[in-house]
Amino acid sequence: MIAKRNIWNAIIIVTALCLAVGCTALSSGEDETSGIYSYTVDEFQGGIFNGMSHVLTMNDWFLLINYPFSSIDYDSWSQTEKVSIYKDNKLKKPFSGSDLINENSVFYCERSLNGQGQKTGKITGTITITDIPAPGTKLQIRNYSFSQFPDNWWNLYKKINMGAVNGTSATLNWSLPVYENFKPNSEGTFEIIVLPGDSLNTYSIAVPNKILLGDINQDVGNVGTISIRGVNLSGTININYEGKPVPYLELYAAYPVQGTLNTTCLYSPKPNAPWSLTYGENRNKTVGVEFNIIGYSKKNPALDDLLFDIYVRDITVSVTNNESISGIAIDIGDVKKY
Repeated sequence: MIAKRNIWNAIIIVTALCLAVGCTALSSGEDETSGIYSYTVDEFQGGIFNGMSHVLTMNDWFLLINYPFSSIDYDSWSQTEKVSIYKDNKLKKPFSGSDLINENSVFYCERSLNGQGQKTGKITGTITITDIPAPGTKLQIRNYSFSQFPDNWWNLYKKINMGAVNGTSATLNWSLPVYENFKPNSEGTFEIIVLPGDSLNTYSIAVPNKILLGDINQDVGNVGTISIRGVNLSGTININYEGKPVPYLELYAAYPVQGTLNTTCLYSPKPNAPWSLTYGENRNKTVGVEFNIIGYSKKNPALDDLLFDIYVRDITVSVTNNESISGIAIDIGDVKKY
């Protein structure tokens, strides 16, 4: 974690520049105008889309979108930078760190929060999604271009409305905000960010078709048919702490070669409680999945709320050719205090 990185630069890096190839810092000449910038929560990567909860405090959201570059929450950042994010376009009602936000919350600020300038329009289209992994799955569409960085780049995010979806496939409308740094007649790359309904972390699916974006208010039509199939692991878990249900439990599925595949959470699970998680398909033909269980005294825990951290050494699941596996029984029993 880069503890001394300026938090303002961190929010720009995470929301605007993080790609699979890594992150690149903006120069010190970040655009700061006297205008008012507005955003909805779903125009940022992470945050609401990296959790099963549909509601977060402002502090929690801020920590999520800046991880791993900073561990400073919104209240601390606002005090240090002497800048606030506001609830109104008159910049009279600032958010506090304890305020609750959801996917539809609107932010106003005197600075650009993503380094891309003012909004100038939006591009729209449709996409056909198949193999939707679980009820409650959320989707976010992303379009980016780094073809002539730093003069020609953008990074656009927006939630896709899944409200009318019944079943495992649908053709969905989408739209993306366009900012001042958008360059017409540039090639943009799309991807779908998937948060399965049973998991805490997202995975991404690339859209093969690259689209020439002609202007700032273009309807690009259907960008393709995309399978967002994931690998589902499910089963039951039997665990207590000091003879009582664990208030909040996180179950991690990991492939030691590459790290955590995905995580699910349970609240006060009863004996043999069902669990399920879904992760994106793996390039490896065979994946040996191991499990880690962390118990806390409450949801949204701090370090002091940790009850136990158990590596399940006697259960390894072999996933072959990305085939889902059910019936995984994790029997821990009663965990004693350290």
